Amino acid sequence: MAEWEMPRIKKPFGTLLLQQIGNKTIQSAFDQQFDAELKNTARNRRFAVLKVVFNWGIQRFPGCEKNPVIGLRIPAEAPRDRYVSDKDYAFILDIAPTRLQLIMRAIYLLRLRPSEARTIHRKLSEADNKAKKSGVVDDGILVFRGKGSWGGLVEWSDDLLKWNTDCKTHNRDFITKWQIRDNKGNRITKGALDSMWRRVWAKAQLMLEDGQVESIPDHYTLHDLKAKGLTDHPNKDAGHKSPKMREVYDREHRRELPTR
Repeated sequence: MAEWEMPRIKKPFGTLLLQQIGNKTIQSAFDQQFDAELKNTARNRRFAVLKVVFNWGIQRFPGCEKNPVIGLRIPAEAPRDRYVSDKDYAFILDIAPTRLQLIMRAIYLLRLRPSEARTIHRKLSEADNKAKKSGVVDDGILVFRGKGSWGGLVEWSDDLLKWNTDCKTHNRDFITKWQIRDNKGNRITKGALDSMWRRVWAKAQLMLEDGQVESIPDHYTLHDLKAKGLTDHPNKDAGHKSPKMREVYDREHRRELPTR
């Protein structure tokens, strides 16, 4: 017997034999529970998790002979087109705590994913270079991007030098190997970063409700700052190997000439 339950659903789907869980069981549950609650992106992530779980079960449990997620109708995901303006970027940056400011600036200047911005080293050793770790070197910031993207050396600019100086100031009383650290000198975890991001938007909402500001930006994600970095970059470069992925991250409208 297999009792299984999806995240954020208070009632389990039921206790079923593994061989009783088929395409219709899962599709029906998603249709009933998630139509009004989840965007397609979130729904598809749950499909992906279930697919991995059943692939794991096929290799281990009698009665789990096929993956019931395969063949389901996966909703299309609309690509994000949110471009974060300089004004919207500056608003959240100004009210963010120091370490979140440093993360935001790293994502934008280096065109990194949030997970990559959290793991920049203060100074790279030869062993770190061989292990493909990102960090500070003499000529700039050496970055290694995930998901098959190109890494490389991001050379110093005035803004990047200022960011590096601010990181040093933030770390002056700590012995830490991380360029941006938590309050104990350790690497900032994903959970901690997500929490900081939620709190800064809650702070913005309170400022609006208290009349401190007339308006606040429409919500954007930390990942949108990477897209802003690519869009604002003169070469539209964030290490993507395929033109298709560069198009996904380039949030600027394509420019055309008139017919005459």
